[in-house]
Amino acid sequence: MNDFATPGGEARHEVTAGSVSEERRRRVSVGVSPVVDGRIVRPTLFADCHPTLCMDSREYSFEGETPTINGYAHVSSDATVVGDVRIEANANVWPGVVLRGDVGPVEVGRESAIGDNATLHASTVGENVMVGHGAVLNDATVEDGALVGFNSTVSEATIGSGSIVAMGTVVPPGYDVPPDSFVRGSPASVTPLSETTIDPEAVFEAFSSGDYANLAARHEELFE
Repeated sequence: MNDFATPGGEARHEVTAGSVSEERRRRVSVGVSPVVDGRIVRPTLFADCHPTLCMDSREYSFEGETPTINGYAHVSSDATVVGDVRIEANANVWPGVVLRGDVGPVEVGRESAIGDNATLHASTVGENVMVGHGAVLNDATVEDGALVGFNSTVSEATIGSGSIVAMGTVVPPGYDVPPDSFVRGSPASVTPLSETTIDPEAVFEAFSSGDYANLAARHEELFE
């Protein structure tokens, strides 16, 4: 086994799948979801259904900031998304994830995967990034094509593009990891990937965020 990472209320009206026309089952492509009682109404199942039925109780506006979720992104129904959060097209956010945009913005770039039970707080994730299960990003930046391992912590630091953070690594405040680096340990040590025996292409193929995007599409098919 390698050590770098894988990747509300009661309804007032009864609505069944058989009572909703195909036209009303349309998916919404892009835009900010409306707010009902401080919660976000995600029109991902039935765009015209009653607001209470459409409500996802884990997506909230916070002090006037409302999550923006691209219609082609996949966000698990039990992920928590709060405040100033932006999720781009083909990104996928899995069960138990917490994206907290309450003290600073959270951004998840195109085709990036945020694994189960990861927590992002005031952090930016670039495109084609894999954040592994249980990882914690606090005021962190993870650049395009990087991979953050299971149960790693990145706090007030930057992970350069194409870098690999081993599972369980702690990257402390002030680190600016160069692109194409291998990061492991607690506290982290940084080595250029070119000076290791790791084959980055094999790693990224094994833990591709694109594979998660394909899996997310299969999950979305359950609601079409």
